[in-house]
Amino acid sequence: MIEADHVVRGEGVSGMRRYLGEDENTPIRHPAIVSGMRTRIMGIRLPERKGATAATIIPSVGCPMGCNFCTTSGFFGGRGKFVNFFESGDELFEVMSRMEAELKVHSFFVMDENFLLHRERAMRLLERMKEERKSWALSVFASANAIRKYTMQELVELGVSWLWMGLESPRAGYSKLQGADTRELTREVRAHGIRVQGSTIIGLEHHTPDNIMAEIEHAVAHDTDFHQFMLYTPMPGTPLYQQMAEQGRLLRDVDYAEVHGQFKFNFKHPAISRDDSKRAFSIERSGAILNSMGRACIASREL
Repeated sequence: MIEADHVVRGEGVSGMRRYLGEDENTPIRHPAIVSGMRTRIMGIRLPERKGATAATIIPSVGCPMGCNFCTTSGFFGGRGKFVNFFESGDELFEVMSRMEAELKVHSFFVMDENFLLHRERAMRLLERMKEERKSWALSVFASANAIRKYTMQELVELGVSWLWMGLESPRAGYSKLQGADTRELTREVRAHGIRVQGSTIIGLEHHTPDNIMAEIEHAVAHDTDFHQFMLYTPMPGTPLYQQMAEQGRLLRDVDYAEVHGQFKFNFKHPAISRDDSKRAFSIERSGAILNSMGRACIASREL
């Protein structure tokens, strides 16, 4: 374990209030903060002006989908559990309106593991936006099964301009992907002007040196605007970590600084060695991915 003076359990806000001797049930006043600062591209600082950077808003933490590798789900109760800081669309609208006035913004980065899963709240937010004639842009995280609960018109009217969607693997079996044609869903969403960031896992239990390239090609075939590839990584607090620990498959000599999903496995995979896991991010495969991203950018300009 990493040495620490205090360990906060729960969603953080109530835990810190208890630590400070405050009333943990006091209504939360969301701070007015932006989603980024001191932005650089190739080492060059971009000019900053008020209102140019999206505000950050955190409606909920945790995700009830409970994917076995997911740290944010594991940290906040796991499968079937989450914590809402704002229960209703009315509460959310008031917070966003205040941020709009204070920060002079019209776009919001919604830090919520599965924002669209809470349909009643999202639709009430849309009603208030229409009533007050607000034209906001939202960047959100959402699972395929949550996205499918909305019509494309509802998503566009809600201001969804960017979606992070976990694609993982066509053979993953996660509940958030059940019955979803993710390639068709991606195509339809992008056809309505919504940018998509896909996320794919390399090194799932069924992956082998023989099928890994086909899985990568399947991911690339989604033609998302952006795509993240991450190694299957058991992190403390997740069901995957517990499973690997019970099976004696954790590599105990791996430095925590190297456990981030972009270097090598921190567990014994049944078919892929730790060194070979790094080769999954080879220049050859990166070239195929970049080629797909180039096609996606061209298609975006044509929309």
